[in-house]
Amino acid sequence: MPEDILFTPLVMRNLTIPNRLVRSSISGRIDNYNGSGTLARLNFEKKFARGGVGAIISSHVPVHLEGRVLPNYATIDCDERIKFWAEVGKQVREASNGECKYVLQLSHSGRQQDIPGIENLNRHPRSATGQRDVFNGLRGVEMTVDQIQEMIQWFVAGAVRARAANLDGIELHSSNGYLFTQFLSSAINDRTDEYGGCLQNRARFLIEVIRAIRKAVGNDYFLMVKVGAEDLDNAGTFPLAWKQGNSLADAIQIAKWAEEAGADALHVSTGSSFPHPHNPAGPMPWKTLARTYQTVIASGEHTFRNFLAFRYPGLRWVVKQMWGRTQFFVKDGQAVAELIEGLNAESARQIKAAVQIPVLCTGGFQTAERIREVIRTNCCDAVTMARPLLANPDLPDMFRTGMNAAPKPCSYCNECLANVIEHPLGCYDLRRYDGNYEEMMHKVMSVFEDETPANMIALPMATPVPTQAARPSGMPLRESGLWTNVIAFKAIYNIVTSLVFFLLPFSGPAFNDIFFTSKALPRTYSQLFLLHAAVFGYGFWVVSRDITKNHLVIQLGVMAKLLLAGVILVHWWEGNITPYLLGPAAVDLLFALLFVIFLVRMSKFQLGCAK
Repeated sequence: MPEDILFTPLVMRNLTIPNRLVRSSISGRIDNYNGSGTLARLNFEKKFARGGVGAIISSHVPVHLEGRVLPNYATIDCDERIKFWAEVGKQVREASNGECKYVLQLSHSGRQQDIPGIENLNRHPRSATGQRDVFNGLRGVEMTVDQIQEMIQWFVAGAVRARAANLDGIELHSSNGYLFTQFLSSAINDRTDEYGGCLQNRARFLIEVIRAIRKAVGNDYFLMVKVGAEDLDNAGTFPLAWKQGNSLADAIQIAKWAEEAGADALHVSTGSSFPHPHNPAGPMPWKTLARTYQTVIASGEHTFRNFLAFRYPGLRWVVKQMWGRTQFFVKDGQAVAELIEGLNAESARQIKAAVQIPVLCTGGFQTAERIREVIRTNCCDAVTMARPLLANPDLPDMFRTGMNAAPKPCSYCNECLANVIEHPLGCYDLRRYDGNYEEMMHKVMSVFEDETPANMIALPMATPVPTQAARPSGMPLRESGLWTNVIAFKAIYNIVTSLVFFLLPFSGPAFNDIFFTSKALPRTYSQLFLLHAAVFGYGFWVVSRDITKNHLVIQLGVMAKLLLAGVILVHWWEGNITPYLLGPAAVDLLFALLFVIFLVRMSKFQLGCAK
C-alpha cells in the first residue's frame, strides 16, 4: 500500500513536522488580562496536540501590549513571558509523544484593535496610516520612521524570547489586516515616505523585520511568513467605494522578497481585514453579533452604527447584502462546503510555483481527499486548519484510521467567530450537539479547570460579612436581586416619607393646604407617618440586607400598609384630606401586593430546599 501523503513528514529548512496537517492560528480570550498565560491556554493547545496535528501555530501573540488585538491573550512582550511559553511548548510535545511542533505567531494589531484594553485607553495604536478602516472605523496613528525602527526591535525581541523558550519556530502575521498588512496593502498604506507608495516600499517594513530577526536569532531557527494572496479590500462594502488593494501578483512578489530575506516557509491566507467576507469563509451570524458586538462599540468610529445595523432586521438586511456580495460559497444563508474547502488553493499554487520554500495553505480544509488533492497537485505542501479542528480536535486521528471526514464536520457557520469577542472560544453550532445546549457548554468550557494549588491548606470558613443580600438557596440569582432592590427601595421610600411629613407642619399653611382640609390634622398625620414610616423603613432595610431572614417584618408591613391605606381612604371620604394623599395610599397598596408575592415566592423556594 502506498504511503499516505497526509502522514509523510514535511521537511523544511530548520523544521520537520511529522505530517501535513497543521493547526492554524486560533484562540480565545483565555489568558490573564496583563498578558500572562493560564492553565486554560495549556489545556487548549494540548487537545489539538493529542488529536494528531503535526504542528500548532499559536494564536496572535502581541510583541507589545500596545499592539494586542484583544485583552486576555498571552503576550511575548517581556522576558517574564518566556517561562510560560516554554511550558506550552513542553506540554504540547508531551501530549503528542514528542511529535507535535509549536510555532509562535508574532503579531501587532496596528489599527485593527478590536478591544484596546484599559492600558490603551485614549491612545490609538501605531499603524502605517492614520486613516480609519472602512468597516469598523478603527483608527491608528501613522508611525514615524524612528517609531518603525522601534517596532522592528519589538518583533526582534519577541523572536529572541520565542527561541529562548525553546519553541520550534515563529510566524510573522503579515496577513488579515494586522500591522504588516497595513504596510503592504495599497488600499491601506497612504504613506509618502520610503515605507509607502510602490510595492517595494510598502514591503520594506516586513523585509526589514525578517532580516533583523535573522540577524538576532541566526539562520538556524524556523521563520515562517503568513501572506495574504489577495486583499479584496472592498469585498464587504460597496463595490466601487474603495480600492481593491493588493492583487495575487503583488502577493507573489512579496513572497519572493520574503524568501530572499530569510523566510523558511510561507503560509497563504486571504483578505485585508479580519473578519473578511472570504476569511473565515461562510455566512456571518448577524443575530449572534447583535448580542456580542456590544463589546467593541467603544473601539471604532463606525462600531455603534454597525451594532444598530446588526440589531434591527431591516438594517441587518442591508449589511448582509453588502457583506455577502462576493460570497459565492454561501447559498440560502448556508455555507456550501465543497466551495469553501480549498478556497485559497489556486492562489497558493501560483505562489508555490514562484518560490523554492514550502508553502502552507489555509481555507476550510476538513476532508482527507481534498487535502490529498491540493498537496498532490502542488498547490501547497501542507494545509492549516482552524474551525474544522475546533469542531473536531481529533480530525487528524480520524484521517489516520481511514475516515475521509468527521461524522459531524464543521458547518462553517462562524458562530465561533461571533461569540469569541465576548465568550470563550469553542464550537457554538448547536446542531452538532443535537440541540443539547448543556453538552455544548460543557465542551466549550472544557479547557477551564480549578487553578487552586493542590497543597493549599484548607481554612475554616468564616462567617461572611453581610455587605449585600445573600442569595436564597434555590432562588434564581436575578430574582433574588430583584426582591432585594424592591425591599431596599421601599425602605428608602418610607424613610423619605417620614422626613417629609415630619417637616410638613413647619412649611406653612400653603403647603399644608395641598394635602389637608382640616387644620387640626397635619401635626397628627406627620407624627403618624413618622412613627410608621421610620420604624418600618428601618425594618425593611434590615430585610434587604439578607432577604432570607426577618420575614415577620414583611408580614407586619403588609398589614400596616393595608390599615394605613384604609385610614387614608376613610379620611378622604370624610373630607379631611385632599385627593393628593391617595397617591401614597396607592403606593402602599402596590407594595403590600409585591410583599405578598415575595412571601409566597420565598416560601416556595425554601420549601423546595427543605425537601
